[in-house]
Amino acid sequence: MLQYGVKEAKEIADHFDNSFELEHQIFGTSKEKYLIDIRDVMNKCDFIFMRQREMLGLGHAILTGESMMGPETFAVVLADILCAKQMVMK
Repeated sequence: MLQYGVKEAKEIADHFDNSFELEHQIFGTSKEKYLIDIRDVMNKCDFIFMRQREMLGLGHAILTGESMMGPETFAVVLADILCAKQMVMK
């Protein structure tokens, strides 16, 4: 399950990465105006990954991330829940 969580976290970070090929395709089209908004979101996001070394519960996972982020918004990837949801949907 840990591998699944790592894969999901990487895909989230990659989703907000620059896509030069896509931007090149959009450039000069009616969708070019959306690039400004997309770049604005990307410039506001930083992705920092921290692993919970011991399974001490959700509260501990949140506190582990909080030490790096302070008052900033952050997310906790719960690999066991993601995996369970995927298994139910299949």
